[in-house]
Amino acid sequence: MKSRPSLTRQLAQRLRPQFGRLLLGLLLALVQSGLAVPIALLLRWAFDVAIPQRETGPLIGLGLAILALRATSSLVACLGHNLNLGVTRRFSMQLRQDLLDKVFSLPRAYYQKARPGLVQDLLTLETERVDTLMQALLAQVLPSTLLSLALALVLVALESKLFLVMLLVWPVTWIVNEFFRRRVVTATRHYNEVMRRYGVHFRWLVSSLDFVRTLNVESTEIERGHGLIQEHNQAVRPMSTLNMTYLQLQTVLLASLSLVVLLLGL
Repeated sequence: MKSRPSLTRQLAQRLRPQFGRLLLGLLLALVQSGLAVPIALLLRWAFDVAIPQRETGPLIGLGLAILALRATSSLVACLGHNLNLGVTRRFSMQLRQDLLDKVFSLPRAYYQKARPGLVQDLLTLETERVDTLMQALLAQVLPSTLLSLALALVLVALESKLFLVMLLVWPVTWIVNEFFRRRVVTATRHYNEVMRRYGVHFRWLVSSLDFVRTLNVESTEIERGHGLIQEHNQAVRPMSTLNMTYLQLQTVLLASLSLVVLLLGL
């Protein structure tokens, strides 16, 4: 029996026609990350030399140079974003077209056994989630990773001891961050499942309203609908609270790590 290709292999096969654009997007991300190095060096020279010595002329030139580098970095980021957006749009369009072709190739028995709204969810909600994931991967995760590596190299070159301190502190912050992240993921999955049942039930209820009235079970379905509404309302609060807590925790961890590095660097 022929085994199905892994998810990673399927993704690679779909992105293969866009390899050139992906490579160009990677190069733009590398350029954007590389621009962080001279900006950091110029800022250090400004605080260590130009500002203490009150050298107005060099300081103005330094500020213009930093502004030019930052503007270039923003321009490169915009170009990379548009390039990655084109890749993800083509990927999502092809995925939806393939799914639509698959819908018409499946036997009728499949639709009789499938839960209501399954095909609709696959063609709309699920593909939109894949599209969002791809955009986040290409436009945020990859550039942020490269930028972090570039800044780490700058820190190694400037203050190797502080870099070692960061390496020692980082596991603690990672453990705390991962602890909350898993709870956010669990709450989000629960909310998505509740939302799925909520949507499936009310789609079925609207399409089968005459049938429900014929069986004279309106009160049963109303009670069931009220229960789903309450379940949905109860699932929103923990997910929203955990998301906000998680975001604020990341800010606090980053500030704490920066404070530790600053104190040890004095």
